[in-house]
Amino acid sequence: MRRAEVRMRSEVVGHLTQDEQGYTFAYTPAYRLRAGAEPVSLTLPLWEHPWLALIDALIKVSRLGWPQIQLSINPTLK
Repeated sequence: MRRAEVRMRSEVVGHLTQDEQGYTFAYTPAYRLRAGAEPVSLTLPLWEHPWLALIDALIKVSRLGWPQIQLSINPTLK
């Protein structure tokens, strides 16, 4: 399993995780409950449950040369 921090404006807003079943994205509770929190994308609203299939589809789309998902990843996380 691999895990990366997702940041907006230098703040950790969630984690992108890859395992044998694919990719998931989940907002951190601290960010999701913060006043003024914004989603990382209009297609990923602030939700307490991990997003699964949508992340897989977006990553596949970005590999096809369509608009890229821009994530700030901390490479020290495993």
